[in-house]
Amino acid sequence: MMIYKIMATAIAAFALPNTALASNACAVPAIDTYAAVTTSYGAEYGVQTTYRTRNDLVTQFVRDTTTTFAVEGAETWVQGDTGAQTGGNRERGFAIGHQYHALLLHFDDIIENVRTETEIDFNGEIRSGRTGDYPTGGTISLIDGAHKNQPAGMLMLLPEEKPITNTFSDWQEIASGGTILPHQIIINHDENIFTYIYSKISIGLMDAIDMQARYVSPEIDGVKIHRLHRALMAAHCRGDFDMMADLSSPKTTIANRGEVTEVSQEETREMFESIFEQIQYSTYRDIETPVIRVADSGDIGWAIVNVHTDGQEKSSGTPFSYQWAWVMLAEKRDGEWVYSGNASNVAPTE
Repeated sequence: MMIYKIMATAIAAFALPNTALASNACAVPAIDTYAAVTTSYGAEYGVQTTYRTRNDLVTQFVRDTTTTFAVEGAETWVQGDTGAQTGGNRERGFAIGHQYHALLLHFDDIIENVRTETEIDFNGEIRSGRTGDYPTGGTISLIDGAHKNQPAGMLMLLPEEKPITNTFSDWQEIASGGTILPHQIIINHDENIFTYIYSKISIGLMDAIDMQARYVSPEIDGVKIHRLHRALMAAHCRGDFDMMADLSSPKTTIANRGEVTEVSQEETREMFESIFEQIQYSTYRDIETPVIRVADSGDIGWAIVNVHTDGQEKSSGTPFSYQWAWVMLAEKRDGEWVYSGNASNVAPTE
């Protein structure tokens, strides 16, 4: 039991920030795509997407300059040639709505209240399919096709928008093997036609740190604190004790089990080196979207989180599973956000 007491202290020290795969900071299969787009009104551009989870995705529109729409936890941000800004519900829905292959493969992870329907008007025909509630309002339907695992397309009925139909064709096995996906998608929105021809569709393992390395964070404090919390979670999955220390302030204050303690950066490194020699995490995920706040001073912030962890003891293979809630404290030092303390508790085990 000693290992679990040590582990509990360690997790409490880094209580870092909604659904299994949908929020796991450990490595999960991620989808990368690139399409050349032509339109009925003469425009041409590229669309690049990366989907790791429903709350960790990026859609980019590539013209002379690139415009990025990103979803990270509760945060949505948009970056173009004039800089970055926080996005709202519309931008979030826009980013998710262009993740066509993710919606196809992870429909039940992204969409809520999914039900079967037998009368869906799709491209002038009545078809059967599965309909659910879109994350930012409205509904989306995955339309049954002639082959069981090859849907005909999707129908999106969104607030203040005319119906959007996405028709799938040119099904091919992707280069990373095994999965057959559409390489052409034709979107009809308000009589404007967008034809997507995909030159890249790949699926490979990616954790939260990999995702952050690919897409540079904008200068938005809420996004940076969320990234800090996700990086600390992913460092658990990697067993990277150096990263745990590097993401921490020189002194962190921890309130746990009726005690308040201060831990130096080197003590943090040594503690997690010992922990990671003994245990391996397979899951470190948010079960609620973290609540992130920044003080008016702009140099102090916090995240209120609820997480679930799974893993096993290396020597015996004994599994563990915990649910935690905590408040993570963060401070800005030399322009970067670092972990500076927390107060935590763990749910009783049965």
